[in-house]
Amino acid sequence: MNLFGEPDSETTDEPTDRARRRRRARRAVMASLTALLLLACLGVGALYGVSEHLAKRVERVPGVFTDLPASGRPPEAATTDASTTFLLIGADNGTEEHTTGSAASTPASAGSQRSDVIMIARLSADRRSAAVVSVPRDSWVDIPGHGKGKLNSAFAFGGPSLLVRTIEQLTGVRVDHFANVDFAGLRGIVDALGGVDVAIANDTATDTPQGPVRFTKGINHLDGHSALAYVRQRHGLPRGDLDRVERQQNLVRALVKKASSNDTYTNPRRAYDLLHAVTRMVSVDATLTNDELRTLAFALMSLDPNALTSLTVPVAGIGEEEGLSVVRLDTTRGAEFWKAFESGSVDRYLRAHPAETQPTTPQ
Repeated sequence: MNLFGEPDSETTDEPTDRARRRRRARRAVMASLTALLLLACLGVGALYGVSEHLAKRVERVPGVFTDLPASGRPPEAATTDASTTFLLIGADNGTEEHTTGSAASTPASAGSQRSDVIMIARLSADRRSAAVVSVPRDSWVDIPGHGKGKLNSAFAFGGPSLLVRTIEQLTGVRVDHFANVDFAGLRGIVDALGGVDVAIANDTATDTPQGPVRFTKGINHLDGHSALAYVRQRHGLPRGDLDRVERQQNLVRALVKKASSNDTYTNPRRAYDLLHAVTRMVSVDATLTNDELRTLAFALMSLDPNALTSLTVPVAGIGEEEGLSVVRLDTTRGAEFWKAFESGSVDRYLRAHPAETQPTTPQ
């Protein structure tokens, strides 16, 4: 899948390009019609007030970057590079209760939960393409001040700052922003979209506190509850945590596809419900301003799903450390991989290593 969602110049197919432009034009028209409808109902001032109101509700996490050591971080990107890198986590305390965002009854604290989903996303400077890399939670890594351990332990030991520091040390990529959504929040976001469709390779089932959830081979329509079961399941999958990581990526693609679809663009109520759900259930670092949040929200809702590249960091295999099952990362291939990620050339990396292309129908 091409990071920029475009063919190479040598092989450009003019009819394909024209069709792509028409699709983008239709999407822009739909977005404009929705905006006009909202404007007609609310007026320009009220519309800004709604977006400002929603942005203000997003919980800010203080000290994510100010608590990092002044030295030792990867260098900042060149001033000519306006891309943005996010560390995204999905935290899970094993309950159905909100533990982050303004919907949480109490603020999350270090040690109260572990980061079950860990992704690093790079949004291109023009906001038209993105690459999202999953790092397995069971990756055996160096955690500053704590020695070797599973990657998700960093969040439990020292919260967002220690996780950012661990990720930057592991990848050599500087993190610009941090965002956290708990698993209960993920459920709410899926429901706000009216559910999502995912492809599944084989029949599987998993137990939840509300009873078993079954998935069938082929396309499955997931509501918030079944989506939560889908990304939580590890037992019964051939490769355990690695298959779960691919499921998480699969759900991200489905969310982006649904959020950028005409069903969302032409339905102001659904668009508002989505923004309402996200702003209540997500926490971000304190350096992310309301203006940046609004720009980011509209960019993600208009992102062409074909311009989203999802993949997993190179893995050497599964092993055991201190009686724990762990994922061993391929540090040699990883150095090449993260360099490609940081420079926005993941598409070229995947052409050189096609076996690392993410499956569109995971277990």
